[in-house]
Amino acid sequence: MILVATQIFGLGAAPEVINVADALRKDLLLVTIRPTYPDAREFRPIPGSIYASHPVMGKGVFDLSFDFETGRLRGINILKTTGNSRLDGRAIAALKMWKAKPRSVHTLHVPVDFRGWN
Repeated sequence: MILVATQIFGLGAAPEVINVADALRKDLLLVTIRPTYPDAREFRPIPGSIYASHPVMGKGVFDLSFDFETGRLRGINILKTTGNSRLDGRAIAALKMWKAKPRSVHTLHVPVDFRGWN
């Protein structure tokens, strides 16, 4: 009987992780700010370094945890870094502003891609 109750009521079940594309399609997000690529002043390449002729690029994955009742962001977890702390910082700064509809999202899986931006 206890096993049946656990399955029916979801006791002990982990909160669902939703992909950002699904959340957008289902209209579960109230506020989404796209991370912006840092401007040239933030990336002052060292002459002779590989960054002098190649832009800094990276692709990361972030999990956003929301308060289920209010939709307010509770925390951000870096699952995969972009490989650059400045790009990670830009992503986190934008993701901190995200908000979900109340009673809609526990955890949101968000890929961020800074490749090919100028």
